[in-house]
Parts: sequence; C-alpha cells; structure tokens
Amino acid sequence: MSTTILPDHRARTAYFGGLAANRPVTDVIADQLSPLTSTGAKALARCGRYSIGSAPIQLLRRSKGRVYARGVKWCASRYCPTCQPRIMASLAWKRAERARAAKAAGYGISFYSVDVPDCGPGELHAQLDLLLETFRATLPAPSRLPVTWVRAGLSDLIGADWNVEIDWNADTGEWHPHIHALVYRQSAWTPDALAFLNAQWPWAALTDAQEAELPEAAARYSVKAENPKPHLLSLFDLARLGLTDQVGEYLMAVQGRHLRSSSRKLGSLLGLQGDPEDADLLQELDRMEGDSLGQLTLSEWRRAW
Repeated sequence: MSTTILPDHRARTAYFGGLAANRPVTDVIADQLSPLTSTGAKALARCGRYSIGSAPIQLLRRSKGRVYARGVKWCASRYCPTCQPRIMASLAWKRAERARAAKAAGYGISFYSVDVPDCGPGELHAQLDLLLETFRATLPAPSRLPVTWVRAGLSDLIGADWNVEIDWNADTGEWHPHIHALVYRQSAWTPDALAFLNAQWPWAALTDAQEAELPEAAARYSVKAENPKPHLLSLFDLARLGLTDQVGEYLMAVQGRHLRSSSRKLGSLLGLQGDPEDADLLQELDRMEGDSLGQLTLSEWRRAW
C-alpha cells in the first residue's frame, strides 16, 4: 500500500517528467561511452535508480521552485543530463562567491574569452589540444611570469578561474571549442592591460578581454551548463537529436581531460577553496534544506519515472 503524500502534484509531475525526458538522452550517451569506459557507462545508466540505505526518498522544493530528491544515488558524471546541470549550477554559485570576495578585496577582474578556429567532424580532439596548450602558454602561472608581463605592469597577476565549453554549431556543421575565464590581479584592469592580454592570443579575432563590471554574473556565465544560443548544441542536445557520431566524438575528445580549473593563489588569498569534485558538489546539494513535498519508497520512486 502506498504511503506517498505529495501536496504539490504539479511540482511532482514536472520533476518526474524532466527525469523521464532525460532517460533516452542518458541511454544514447551511455551507449557511446561504453567502449571508452564500461564502468562509467554503467554508472551513468544506473543514475538515480537506487536509494541510499533503507530510508525513504525525500522530495524537497528549494529556491525558484526547484525540486530535488534526497537519498538517491546520483552518478555525478559530467556526461549525465540529470547530474551535470545541477553540478554546474552549484559550481556557478561557488565561482560567483570567489568573484564577490575578490571584488570586495579590491582585486581587478577581467572576463576573458578565447576561441580557436572552429573545426569539422573528426578534428575535435586535435583542436582541444590546440586550445588548451595555447591557453596555458598565453596565460602563464603567476610564479613564472615572463619579463614581457612584468614590463606591461602585470607583475601582480593572481591567476584565473576558467572553464572549457564545447558546442556543435548546427548552422555550419562544425565544433566550436572555447574557454571562458575570470582573470584576477591585485590592481584594477586598465585598457592597456586588457589590450596586452588580448594581444597574447594568436588569433586576434577570437579573443575578448574586458573588465568584469558584474563579476558574479560573469562567474556564473563562465560555467553555464548549456549555451543560450539555439544553434550551438551541447552534448545533451546532440544526444537528444540522435546525432550519435557527434556524441561519440565529443566523448572521445574529452576523455581524461581537465576541462576547468580555479586559481589556487586566489583561493589562498581569499581563504576560499578551489573547484570541488563533481561528487562533492552533489553531496553539498543533498545536504541543503527545502520545503518537503513528501517521501517515496524505492519501488514508488522507480514507478514514478
């Protein structure tokens, strides 16, 4: 006999509808991921299917009406259409916290975006190599600043919080890999300093460094889960459309890569940690409180979606 009492039927229906819509997307990605890592593919396919321990699964509604299930084993995979948006939303909050603290400390903050030329099918792996190698070469570690940076007045560089974003351009049939970063220094960014930062990137038309007038908003944008431009498709869009060749190439290209990083020096100066692991971010979300929408047994949970 069911013991479920959920007072907000609309919220419950919308929540489980979203989970159900993610299942075919998960299946496509898990199928393409299996030849690369069978363990990762199995974890992805089983995401949310099991409870933690024997306690009932609790449904909570938090800010902005978002519903969350506590007591479920989520996979915490960056390839998961259920976990990844929540992970990135939590990371965005933490990056914004760092930007807010840096602004309060009087540090200069630049929103810095760099691209490499778009590339066709079969070329994403090599183009990601190029993007990451060029980024690391043109934005040096503060402890190893070249003389040119010192002469340009940037000896007070702190470091950068950055994130790689990979989209498929549906209009051109090409990959669009790029990086968004917040670059921190101990003094304000002047027009000359921003021009110098832009000049370091080999492709002049594919770089944009500007002072972050709204650092918290820039921080959240830098780690957004999906691109708001409709012609730029994410991994989940590709899976949803059944574009398995692109899904497979995406997964192959990003395997074993670190696609984001945060400045250790900034964290040390501000007394804040860097980017937590994805599983840690989900655990933090699991501990957050909210308004209870009721509870379900494992069998009720599985039937619901």
